[in-house]
Amino acid sequence: MNMKQIAVHIPREHHAFLEAIAHRNRGIPLGAALETVGAYVKDLTPAPVQLPLIE
Repeated sequence: MNMKQIAVHIPREHHAFLEAIAHRNRGIPLGAALETVGAYVKDLTPAPVQLPLIE
């Protein structure tokens, strides 16, 4: 079986989200958590940024 490694660069808040998914699912690796999210979420384009209403 030929396996390849890839580097995925994601923002910190997304990394924290993946860590929470991994922890909640019995400590699965982050790669498996990312694959799981990709299996359920078809459109991974970033949403437009909401401007703050109050500063």
